[in-house]
Amino acid sequence: MSIEVDGKLIETDSEGFLLRAEEWSESVCLGLAQVNGVELTECHLEIIRIMRACYQKYETTPGLPGLRKELERHTEIKCDNKFLKSLFKADDVCGVICRIAGLPKPICHAC
Repeated sequence: MSIEVDGKLIETDSEGFLLRAEEWSESVCLGLAQVNGVELTECHLEIIRIMRACYQKYETTPGLPGLRKELERHTEIKCDNKFLKSLFKADDVCGVICRIAGLPKPICHAC
């Protein structure tokens, strides 16, 4: 599977996760969001930035409780699971955020 961004084909696996994380950029982020049916706002982008920062720091993605803690620690965003699921239009909110953020498929953290 692949998406076209700025005239370049970006390959993903069968679930929509990037095959080469180094290809991620804000343009790729917009393309991945579109494929996932998400219209990005500044709130989405802030959540994506926090998720990417967590991955860089811990080499894993946080589950929803960890993500909420990081959001409260570093932003003005106050949220619960219902808000995140509504914002990203998915029950598998961690998976959707990771897809759009160009991160690997998350390991279930009992979200």
